[in-house]
Amino acid sequence: MNAARLYLVNKLISLLPPSRAFGLKRMLLRFAGATIGNNVRIVSSAEFYCSGALIIGDNSWIGHQCLITGGQADIIIGKNVNIAPRATLVTGSHKIDFEGPMAAGEGYS
Repeated sequence: MNAARLYLVNKLISLLPPSRAFGLKRMLLRFAGATIGNNVRIVSSAEFYCSGALIIGDNSWIGHQCLITGGQADIIIGKNVNIAPRATLVTGSHKIDFEGPMAAGEGYS
């Protein structure tokens, strides 16, 4: 994923009608390096930030004001997935510490 292109694409998508121009939004995300399936619908207020892979399967819907961020980790959204408005998805990797006070230990992504 090209993070600079994705930043630009987020800005361009935000200018489009919220629940229209889905084909153009798919094309713009593909330009940034994402793998976007058929009939994916992303509203204009959704934002993506990652440098790992962004993959969205066929017939998925990303709702209003969603924030999907992954740092260097890959973001994979399957087929036929509906993500509700204002949902926030954050990926990352942590060392798991089953003995300590918190299961999620030091992050490395």
